[in-house]
Amino acid sequence: MSDGTVGSGSNSTGGVLLGRKDRLQRVRNAVRMLAVAEREVALYPSSHPAVLGAVRQLHDSLLYLLERVDHVTFNVYRGILFLEDEVMPDETARHHRLVERLVEMGIGSVTFSRGLEEDELIAFIELLGGGEGSESISTVTETLNRQGIRNLRVYEKSSLVGDDSSSEEDDSAARKKLYSATMDAVGALAESVKIGRTLDVMPAQNLVNNLLEELLRDRATMIALASMRSHDVYTLGHSVNVCILASALGSLLSISKDPLRSLGLSGLLYDLGTLRIPESILKKGGPLTREEWDIVMKHSSEGAELLKKLQPSNSAPMVVAMEHHMRYDLQGYPRPADGKSLHLFSRIVSICDAYDAMTTRRPFRRAIRPEQSAAILMQGLGRAYDPGITKAFINMLGIYPTGAVVRLSTGEICVVVRPNPRDLLRPRVRVVFDRGGNRLDGDQQRVIDTAQRDGEGNWKRVIVDTLDPGQLGIDMADFV
Repeated sequence: MSDGTVGSGSNSTGGVLLGRKDRLQRVRNAVRMLAVAEREVALYPSSHPAVLGAVRQLHDSLLYLLERVDHVTFNVYRGILFLEDEVMPDETARHHRLVERLVEMGIGSVTFSRGLEEDELIAFIELLGGGEGSESISTVTETLNRQGIRNLRVYEKSSLVGDDSSSEEDDSAARKKLYSATMDAVGALAESVKIGRTLDVMPAQNLVNNLLEELLRDRATMIALASMRSHDVYTLGHSVNVCILASALGSLLSISKDPLRSLGLSGLLYDLGTLRIPESILKKGGPLTREEWDIVMKHSSEGAELLKKLQPSNSAPMVVAMEHHMRYDLQGYPRPADGKSLHLFSRIVSICDAYDAMTTRRPFRRAIRPEQSAAILMQGLGRAYDPGITKAFINMLGIYPTGAVVRLSTGEICVVVRPNPRDLLRPRVRVVFDRGGNRLDGDQQRVIDTAQRDGEGNWKRVIVDTLDPGQLGIDMADFV
């Protein structure tokens, strides 16, 4: 078990000790190059120039650190990357694929020691670049020992903690409880709006902060929670889903933590103005009249006015409430002033709002399938939606987002559990019905990678259709 010291070992070489800024810059570069090398070795042999170049830069960064300290340790705890006990949220978000791979392999910490050679890094990166399930902590340790590697060590537990007594079931229950508590907080605000009571936003902000912490620990599961909970578009679940999706997207766009909290709150409160719309209009089964549309379009400005009083010290929720239907090309509503440009948060929230609305059943239509909703977003690039942010959103969710039910060319029916950032058409899926149409129990279900090829280079499995989970009796909450 690692002792967790990073950059704090004795300086036996007599070199100059690192300042914090220099140390963090070197560490960030090392993490970046480790992520690059892991990605490249999954595509090319370890002798390929792309792999060797990344390894060389990684070694240079670590060597600089190890000339000044005895060892450098990275910890991964609950899906978050740490340098010693210092959280690295930006690196966790930016290099989430590397973090997820370490978690999959059961690696809680990696320690690089003085004397580290490039060949030792290559051996470790080859193990990292293997397919899902191809390596575990025990086989990694055994392989490194067999190759005589002494200056790189992996450990099952993070050095931040001893035994982690919380189970996956406990974590899942806690996330669902947090989701429900956030809905309750929005419900309390909504009730206050309806009866004209003074509003208190702090409970909602505290819950947004907690959602953000969970999201940084396990982005995929929190996105799954938002994707798999079915709510009518105008109920409280829609706002909670948009909050989660917007926060996840913001973290991937490297928005720092304090602004990210503000973005999350904006995603939770931006649609409070809909409380001013009569239920008869919200739940109308047919097209709206011109007069009814006029009422609907007022909800943006009414929500902004409400939030201006609610959050005088934080203008972002008010701005997002006003702008979330203006469209990227400013041809939406309300009409903007001359020279107006949309706030970054408004551009993020509008995409998340549209996607969650499309994928949720409405009184006047059925839910649109996730992949069709993604295609509609892409069709709106440059007009309704910011092109760069939309592409980042699709990359985050995948063409077949977490929670989508798909049929494979083999006849198996599966639930998507994680998108594949390298190929959005080929996610990882959990098999729920086998090739013969038999429903599998939880312990019989297995996760497979649809990006796998056979010996001739052909895809082993191809997604041929998306299905309605309700018609198959699949409870999506079981997969959160």
